[in-house]
Amino acid sequence: MSLLKALDEGWNLFCGRAADFWECGDHLAPNFSLMGLLRWDAEEDEDPEETLERLCLSRERGDLVVKALPFPPAPVWVAATRLLMEHLELPLALLRQEAKDDLLIFRTEEGDKALNRALSGPPRSRPWTRRCCLCPYSDICQIVYPTFIEEVSL
Repeated sequence: MSLLKALDEGWNLFCGRAADFWECGDHLAPNFSLMGLLRWDAEEDEDPEETLERLCLSRERGDLVVKALPFPPAPVWVAATRLLMEHLELPLALLRQEAKDDLLIFRTEEGDKALNRALSGPPRSRPWTRRCCLCPYSDICQIVYPTFIEEVSL
């Protein structure tokens, strides 16, 4: 599993609505543009996925270390790290965040079951909750989705 695929799944776990915007491209969040950052830091003939993995994934003493970029929000990085741990069959990983404490993430049997349950069902969006405060798409979501919901219900 690539880090970009893990971030896609992390968005789905964070919020299905935010995942829709992410899939359309992160241009809706110009201050946090992931693709802009990756283009800036890319080496010659390197695609964005390779740049992302080079910048964000490393190993220290055999353990996975994920360096979170400013975008997407931290909960998406936590979910992506957790998914990578399961894919790589690792018991723990370290998530490094700029200007915040590092997070040590452990895998447990109960956590694996909960993650698989969450991934197997449809993404559930509960708009206007605390996670909306963290979401870079919250402003546009509040404009787009209510209109869409009204049109669908007619």
